[in-house]
Amino acid sequence: MEKVINRLYEIEEKANSIVEGTAGKKAVLYEEYQKKLSALDAKMEEATKEELNKLREKMNAEVDTEHKMLGGSLEDKLTQLESNYEKNHDKLVASIVERITGV
Repeated sequence: MEKVINRLYEIEEKANSIVEGTAGKKAVLYEEYQKKLSALDAKMEEATKEELNKLREKMNAEVDTEHKMLGGSLEDKLTQLESNYEKNHDKLVASIVERITGV
């Protein structure tokens, strides 16, 4: 009977040893997992920042291009209006005077 009790005691000791070893391994694995997760988070954050910067630069370039096009178009229109005014100034004045005086 004593042999059985000793054997059971040995089995329980080994089981406790296995459980303690497993708990230690679990803690180590959890720490490694946390480090890898932190590294992945940092990597993803950096990639996201880079992508946002690229998109921001692209958007700014498009806005600048459109602004230049609109500015050029506006300058062209103003030049046309000034040219038209210079060419037709006398006609416009005569037309206005005729409307006012009715002559």
